[in-house]
Amino acid sequence: MRWLEVHDVQDGVLAFDLADLVELLRDIVDACEWSLGFVDASGPRAEELHQLSDVRACVGGAHLRAIAAGITQVIDGDFIGRDRSGRLLLQLKAVDSSLWVVGAAEDSVASLVRSRFADVRENPRWGAGASLTPS
Repeated sequence: MRWLEVHDVQDGVLAFDLADLVELLRDIVDACEWSLGFVDASGPRAEELHQLSDVRACVGGAHLRAIAAGITQVIDGDFIGRDRSGRLLLQLKAVDSSLWVVGAAEDSVASLVRSRFADVRENPRWGAGASLTPS
């Protein structure tokens, strides 16, 4: 897995959010079943996202993208994408409204992220734990 931190900021706040990431990575997002956890978010669909997170529900990629379109900001949250066989493909983590972490099995994901965002930093320390908790 490659671990990237995305720090793009505009006017003191992150210049992107979950909807931007899942749309950029749409093909791989749609190929995954997503488990959600520890989510704190705001926006019209935030309550739905919180409920799914509270029960550690799994949702399809298209469903996650639809929910993300109704989220203004994810403050914290773990989003773990696995293929049908259970193989980990992609992890997204919102960290205290200050950055997003993208963990990906495929190098093409890192290329996509770097092509879209200006402040991307590789940081393998995020790979130390399955829940994306830094070591």
